[in-house]
Amino acid sequence: MRKREKMLLDLSPSFKKTFSDTLVRTKLKPFPVLVCPPEEAMSKVKELVESGDDIDIVFFDLPGTVNNRGVVTVANCMDMIVVPISADKVVLESSLAYALKLQEWLTTGKSQLKGVHMLWNMVDAREKTELYERYEKLFDELGLPTMSTKVPDTKKYRREGSETLERAVFRSTIMPPDKALLKGTRLQELAEEFLKVVNL
Repeated sequence: MRKREKMLLDLSPSFKKTFSDTLVRTKLKPFPVLVCPPEEAMSKVKELVESGDDIDIVFFDLPGTVNNRGVVTVANCMDMIVVPISADKVVLESSLAYALKLQEWLTTGKSQLKGVHMLWNMVDAREKTELYERYEKLFDELGLPTMSTKVPDTKKYRREGSETLERAVFRSTIMPPDKALLKGTRLQELAEEFLKVVNL
C-alpha cells in the first residue's frame, strides 16, 4: 500500500496536492509502515523505537493464527490484541478459537498481554441485532470483552488514490480519510473507544 502511494505521488498531481494540503493542515508526517515476517517484527520495532522517533503506540497486522511461532512471539509481547469478527459461522469459530488461546496466555500470566477485545467488522445493517447480542453474551461469559463500536461493511473503505481520477481518498497510509467519506463508517467512534480502552 505505501509503495503504491509513493508511486501515486509521482504520477498523480491531484493526489500529490491532496497530500501536500494535508501536511500543511495537520502538521503531521505519515506514520512509518514496516513490512516483515512475524519472526522479525519485534527487532524491527526495537530499531524504530531506538531511532529516536517519538513513538506512542505500535499497531501490528498479524495473521489470525497461533500456529506460527513468530505470531506467538509477537502476540506475547503486546499489551492488547483486537480480534476482528464478522457474522459468518466459519470466521466466528476461527476468531473465537484464536481469542480463547490468547485469553489462556493472559490468564496464566505467561504473556505480557493485558487484554483481548473482540471487534465486530463488516457489519451488515440488515442483519438482526439478536445475532450480535447472542454472541456478545457468549464472549462475555468467556471473559472476552466486545468493543461497542461495530464497523459497518461499506465500499468506502476501499477508496484509494487514483492515477487518473481526481477523487476523495479513504484508504491511505500517508493521510487521514477524507472527512466527507468518514460519515457512516464509525471510524471516529472506533478510534475514540480504542483510546479509552488503552488509556491514551
